[in-house]
Amino acid sequence: MGKVLNELTGPQVFVFQNPRSTKLHITGGYNQPDVKKAFCGTNIKASKVIDARDIAPREGYRDHNKWCKRCLAMLDFEGLDQKVLFSAIQFSAGTYGQLVVAGHVGRRKPALKLSPVPAKPQSYTPKQVAGDVIMTSRVKKRSAKKPLPTGGAVITAPAVVPKKRKTRADKGIKRGPRKPKVDKGANANDDSDVELQTVAKPKSDESNGMV
Repeated sequence: MGKVLNELTGPQVFVFQNPRSTKLHITGGYNQPDVKKAFCGTNIKASKVIDARDIAPREGYRDHNKWCKRCLAMLDFEGLDQKVLFSAIQFSAGTYGQLVVAGHVGRRKPALKLSPVPAKPQSYTPKQVAGDVIMTSRVKKRSAKKPLPTGGAVITAPAVVPKKRKTRADKGIKRGPRKPKVDKGANANDDSDVELQTVAKPKSDESNGMV
């Protein structure tokens, strides 16, 4: 087991379940930084380990029977930010948060052990951490140089309402008088047969002697 350098924050812990096993085991952290075995000493036979933040604080994993009890006991030597993820696991005497986490933060003596500020604290530009969705406490490397926060609990940002296009009235421009509509009638487009009366050509007035 590695030395606990900071009681409030520590290396990330992971969860795995070996094939044909019914128990979830914990690895990583101060106890198993090389991620070769579980806290209890069980060899990792699973092909992948899962971020504890995607398992422990989720619905369906409150029952302590789903977890290896020896791993949970060794979890007491991890940083508080890792232990708090398992707070909802229910035992007969109470939850892990009530039985372990509360005692950790409520301890008077000795004082909580803290580590010095890193020589190069991890930093981000506002543009790197901004986005349409708000991510909580997750770091994933987008490139080899700059890790970016991702995953974890996702809070969808409110939808952007499109701006209403300004009309002439909004700009203070008065509209001119509207042209009256011309009623073309119901048969405006019909090819109706119209009878035209033939006007007879006037005959020459013989009585006045004019041709």
